[in-house]
Amino acid sequence: MSHEIRTPLNAITGMTEILMDTGLDESQRCFMDIINKEAGSLLNIINQILDLSRIEARKYEIETLEFDVFDVVEDMAAGFALKAERKGIQLLTRVSPLIKKRLCGDPYKIRQILVNLVANAVKFTDTGEVFISVDLLEETGEDVSLLFSVKDTGIGIAREKHALIFESFTQSDGSTTRKYGGTGLGTAISKKIVELLGGSISLESEPGRGSAFSFDIRLTKAPG
Repeated sequence: MSHEIRTPLNAITGMTEILMDTGLDESQRCFMDIINKEAGSLLNIINQILDLSRIEARKYEIETLEFDVFDVVEDMAAGFALKAERKGIQLLTRVSPLIKKRLCGDPYKIRQILVNLVANAVKFTDTGEVFISVDLLEETGEDVSLLFSVKDTGIGIAREKHALIFESFTQSDGSTTRKYGGTGLGTAISKKIVELLGGSISLESEPGRGSAFSFDIRLTKAPG
């Protein structure tokens, strides 16, 4: 089913990108850009729904690979650099120098959590910055606990809405959905992945004062 849905959408985005490189006038280029962005948004929603279905069906595999936390964070942030620049906001990263260069865990799941959280942070921040940080919580024997944080200076979330943020298909209120769009799946999926990795996720936020999502993950030191 996922193949049947994704293939035509990938074809649409691929063909629009090809057409963008042809001799279009400014108006046509604008229309093609809209088509490409909306198709991309729809593909993202479908991917999120499929991810949620796999998690709930317990078919979501966790891998153990050797990786560099710094590379994961920097590569992930690079994907949002242009969007942040266009919005006129800063996108900042910091990985504690106390963290070992090579660790073992699932970098793809960590990246997916960060992508979901940073996508929301950039979307809901119109001025100021989005700051992604990784700190060392604990190091015992072969285990390392890290704290990942995504902080923004965006619209913020009322305290009574905090629990709702982690529920599927939910945003803080209807006006947020109307203005910014989206399904509200990103944070729900992130919470489920964090828990599958044995960690926990938290939120600190107030309206008009930005939001800070933090999650902890236990990893192991790479051999050697």
